[in-house]
Amino acid sequence: LAHYNADLGDDLFECKKCGRSRKKSPGTGYSNLLGHLGTKHAGYVEKCAGHKAAAASTVNMFGFVDSVKLTTYLWIRWITQCNLPITEVENKLTREVVTMKPTTARTMKVYLRYGGGNVSQTIASEMGESFGLMFDRWMYNFLYLLGIFAGYVMNGMRHQRLLDLFPMDDSPP
Repeated sequence: LAHYNADLGDDLFECKKCGRSRKKSPGTGYSNLLGHLGTKHAGYVEKCAGHKAAAASTVNMFGFVDSVKLTTYLWIRWITQCNLPITEVENKLTREVVTMKPTTARTMKVYLRYGGGNVSQTIASEMGESFGLMFDRWMYNFLYLLGIFAGYVMNGMRHQRLLDLFPMDDSPP
């Protein structure tokens, strides 16, 4: 569903195909958003199934990834897709219920920094020369953060990418 809708906050979503805004009603799940896709964008079910099948494949299908890199990839994928803090990999309860081999936050940071260079090159080539910068400040567990985002249009679709995240002092916003 995230492939087709941009979360605008406050249960408001924008269709990435046509730009129409839809409100997610409390207690109804995503039926309003799915209904819009079904009536206005024929064939989304088949496309969604194709995306799901592609996402189900992992790097170990290629047969040349060592176990440390595979484990780290699986942890990074789980942490990012579930929007969890990186320190979750060291949480005792998490380690009890997760079947992946244990890792550390330090290992995760090393691989994320390495991958970040590749991602920044991709974003830079996507953005081109016409883009905007946005700053967002928020608090998470009493830690104040500042995010810098780039906004740009590519192939007629609007994109917003987090470029960097900085911890700030303890002063309230």
